[in-house]
Amino acid sequence: MIHYLKKWVPGVGVMLTMITLSICALSGFAQCVSPGTAINFSTAGNNTTTGYTTEYVLTDDSGNILQNVSSGFLAPATDGNYKVYAVNYDTGGTPPDLSPATNISAIGGSCAKASDAPLAFCVATAINNCVTTGAPIAFSATGQNTDAGFETRYVLTDNADVIISSTNASPITAPSAEGTYKIYVVNYDTNNGNAAPTLAAGTTITDIGGDCAAISNSPLVVCVTSPLPVTLVSFTASEEGDVTLLTWSTTEETNASYFEIQRSSDAKNWNPIGKKDATGESKSTVSYSFADSAPLGGTNYYRLKLVDQDATFAYSRIQSVSFGESSSSIILYPNPASDVVKIKDLETKNVNGVTMVNMNGKTVYQSSAISPDGINVKAFSAGIYLIKISHSDGRVSTHKIVVSR
Repeated sequence: MIHYLKKWVPGVGVMLTMITLSICALSGFAQCVSPGTAINFSTAGNNTTTGYTTEYVLTDDSGNILQNVSSGFLAPATDGNYKVYAVNYDTGGTPPDLSPATNISAIGGSCAKASDAPLAFCVATAINNCVTTGAPIAFSATGQNTDAGFETRYVLTDNADVIISSTNASPITAPSAEGTYKIYVVNYDTNNGNAAPTLAAGTTITDIGGDCAAISNSPLVVCVTSPLPVTLVSFTASEEGDVTLLTWSTTEETNASYFEIQRSSDAKNWNPIGKKDATGESKSTVSYSFADSAPLGGTNYYRLKLVDQDATFAYSRIQSVSFGESSSSIILYPNPASDVVKIKDLETKNVNGVTMVNMNGKTVYQSSAISPDGINVKAFSAGIYLIKISHSDGRVSTHKIVVSR
């Protein structure tokens, strides 16, 4: 039997967590999020006259209702594609049927209207299982029988296990339509006139038949989304005295317009605090920075709103910086440094780990403890680095260091 598939795909740099919702058209990008991510949205265009109300439902990719939701609900624990619909209706008449398993097209109700284009998002336990349309999906398989006469095929199916295509080698090209797809390994014996399984498009994977054919127990599940205007490879926030320094880098920009910098004290209510024009068109690494010269007391949450030329947008991951005595009193020295970076005024017993990353987001140093000898930076290239210290109380303080040569 074939036990499992392993896969690698290029990293997806932006994880979306919030989008604006309209009763008639939910706008924005399809999103790829981790299980348990908060999905925030707002409503526009619904009938707000007396007697009308709006409810929101979460459905599967086929539009079958899973549950009622409100802004801030947590993404499901199961990988796959989901949708959020706004349903506006007259409470004076027959209410629509919004119970689980009802398809959004069959909710009925008096003067009921469901949004024409739902808010779509994809849940992936491994964020790298999200790929864009047309991207290559590279993978490898183990456990299949490789004896003479045995053959292995890799089968792409939709979320209902209906075969789309099959091939005998990696990679497979991601479909052009957004959605959840699966890749199965089929291993079968061609010896002694054994019949081969039927792997034609339209066949359900459980109906492929064949003599001595084995199907992988767990398929590789892949979420396919539309390409984003910006490939964001890093986004960091660090405390620099009384200022928060935000830095981010992109490796590709297509029709990008600008970045709106947003801040929050609770990671729910956001306010714009600045704007940076995007390069617009680029296939090389571009670095940006922004200084928040008046951060809030306590924990500050930051994110980027990536806006396209046609006004569609996406959001970055959220970063946070805490302004308090425990983190601001920590001193890294010397700065700039060429040999060793030491950390002053830090109780090492209260530290769970230290990580050092460059401006491209690559981790160049990682340790579960702080050495009294400091961090050796002799092998690092000249440039700006961020040192993140994970404290035992759950806080993470970020500090900038310059390596000189």
